[in-house]
Amino acid sequence: MRLLSLTLENFRNYPTLRFPCSGGMHLLVGPNGAGKTNVLEAIALLGLGRSCRGVRMANLAHWGSSFFRVRGEGKSDRGREASLEVVHESQPFRMAYFLRDGQVPLGKFLGRFPVAVFLPEDLHLFRGPPNLRRRFLDRILTQVSPWYLPQLLQYRRVLDQRNGLLKRVPLPSAAEFLPWEQSLARLGSAVTLARLEFLETLQLTFLRELTSMGLPWSDAFFRCMRATVSRDAATLEQEYLSLLQTSRPRDAIFRSTTSGAHREDWRIEVQGRDLVTFASRGEQRLVFLALLLLSAAYLELRRLEKPVVLLDDLFSELDAEHQQILLQMLSSFQVFITATQVPKDAPGELWHVWGGQVCLGEMVHSF
Repeated sequence: MRLLSLTLENFRNYPTLRFPCSGGMHLLVGPNGAGKTNVLEAIALLGLGRSCRGVRMANLAHWGSSFFRVRGEGKSDRGREASLEVVHESQPFRMAYFLRDGQVPLGKFLGRFPVAVFLPEDLHLFRGPPNLRRRFLDRILTQVSPWYLPQLLQYRRVLDQRNGLLKRVPLPSAAEFLPWEQSLARLGSAVTLARLEFLETLQLTFLRELTSMGLPWSDAFFRCMRATVSRDAATLEQEYLSLLQTSRPRDAIFRSTTSGAHREDWRIEVQGRDLVTFASRGEQRLVFLALLLLSAAYLELRRLEKPVVLLDDLFSELDAEHQQILLQMLSSFQVFITATQVPKDAPGELWHVWGGQVCLGEMVHSF
């Protein structure tokens, strides 16, 4: 997929903006606070249907505005032109998604414009809390499986209901818990199996990708940490249901559900050691970038479209050698990179960003 143009109205620090795009590398350069990341966030919104930075939709509107609009004109890898648009109004509330100028539900909108995103906070992926690692998986899976986000949101709603029961005094009867636990088990098993399938697909070429990034490790594995073991949907659902039922007394003490898809985690083990126990910050950056490249390949495999790659403040996190390695590996994608200054020999179109404006500069050396 290629973005041909981006139009913003009342989005972040842009009252209006029309940004024409080429098919290759875009370097968005400007001082901190100029609005570079806001452009990436707008592009990501067309793929994810929500902020890639976890910001509430109402907070994306320009200061003093009650609505915003983000529109993209694009062309598929098969040459078909298409438009995507996200509109949010707060008074009265309205959230609308459009494909080819026809309004569609979120489930049909997701995945039509695949994106792979790198943000500076993603560097905390390995050392940070488990919710960061679950969100990394969810950000990709919502784009490849139309059912995934609705199931995940429904899981969270049912989880809130069970947690509400756990806070009641006296504790409700087993009969009141049962329907919520059955729903949690069914929804949670689907979410877990999708996450496992994604990680197992990445595993197939993970070591090769790490080697190409210059990491001389002999093995590297994704280790899933969960309280269940089954890979069969029906059996896994029963495992979850049994866990929920037996954990009620403990959950009542914590007043929260302590087992399920919302508590699961994963890590990377290299030669039998947890990555965070020995890898330097620089090595962890390279591992994350390998994951980004693999995720882009996974999106292309599942959507039959190359994703647009969005990289925020990438150059400050890599030395010159690894900058060139990564840029070479991304040369077949449409890429948007933000930076405060352009490193030597960085390829692509240079765009200056400041004060709510984006202006084309000079063409930088290309591969």
